[in-house]
Amino acid sequence: MRNALNVFQEGINEVRKMTIVYDHFVVELNISHDEVSDILRAQIVNAVSAFDRLIHELVNIGVVEVFLGTRIRTSKFLNQPFKAETLIKSLEFSSPGFIPASVNDNPRFLVEKEMREKMSYLAFEAPDKVRDALSYIWDNEHKLLAIAKDMALSGANDNEKQKNLEQELQLIVDRRNQIAHEGDIDPMTNTKRSITKDNAKECVDFLEKTGLSIYRLVTDPSCYIHP
Repeated sequence: MRNALNVFQEGINEVRKMTIVYDHFVVELNISHDEVSDILRAQIVNAVSAFDRLIHELVNIGVVEVFLGTRIRTSKFLNQPFKAETLIKSLEFSSPGFIPASVNDNPRFLVEKEMREKMSYLAFEAPDKVRDALSYIWDNEHKLLAIAKDMALSGANDNEKQKNLEQELQLIVDRRNQIAHEGDIDPMTNTKRSITKDNAKECVDFLEKTGLSIYRLVTDPSCYIHP
């Protein structure tokens, strides 16, 4: 799972480098903000994509770990149907004396391949989608609250902390969708919605903080089976 986190952090770092390009145009070349504001919008889109990829990777890896018996089984995993072919071949590959014909002749490859096929068209960005995806590998009944607490989000009580996480994440995803699917055009005015460098930075920072928190929680020793 560490590799999934590394890829996520590299993606976030690449997104932050786009600020250098924006500053070069605005500060050094004196190009107006409006002419290059799409750089900031691209930061939001790419940061959400990096977050989505992290969730996909953590779940794919985690499911394989559960299947191989190193991670604690979750209710959602136990109700997850696998192809008969995957199960039969997994038993065959695990039998004594089996000689693999290729590096792919192992249960890990089969399970990961099937999960990637099933989840390839799904988006794990909005709060409810993130919670549902993590249910494959993490049986905490209050996932979003646990994430909010790990992030040390503000709130007078647990409900407020979880609500702050849900609202902030949903707002970022909604803005990403407005940019990606509507060109960030306000239908009431037919003009682009305003965006600032701080807006983009806040979105990127929040997604990074959320991703790091999720990684910490799903890789905690309590999630694994110890001999």
